Amino acid sequence: MGLYDFLTTFYKNASSEQIKNLKRLEREADLPNVVKIFYSEANKELGDQICDIMKINRGKAKIGFWPNKEIKVLLEESVKGCYCFVLGSYHLNANIRHQELKAVIRACKSSGAEKVIAIVPFLGYSKQEK
Repeated sequence: MGLYDFLTTFYKNASSEQIKNLKRLEREADLPNVVKIFYSEANKELGDQICDIMKINRGKAKIGFWPNKEIKVLLEESVKGCYCFVLGSYHLNANIRHQELKAVIRACKSSGAEKVIAIVPFLGYSKQEK
């Protein structure tokens, strides 16, 4: 499965211009240097399967907590000009997972990622009773 197939599956709202650019990147570039996938231990099984299908390595990042219990994210590799996919799910401790997802997205954006796309297979709080 190539980058184009992956994106059309997980990111159906991409414009035709974005898809055209991504097809060009897939042909011209080395895929592991263009696409980075970040996920926490809570999503390890799904993240590993996606990385195996796309034949790329997991993005190198440390996710932890500051002494005051705020989440800290340290990207251990450059994401400048890359397409970053952040895999997040709210299945265990939704509040912390939500903050973790936002922290990784912010870290990617502030490090110069071309595009940051969140993949959330299970979105907590989406089916609350009214």
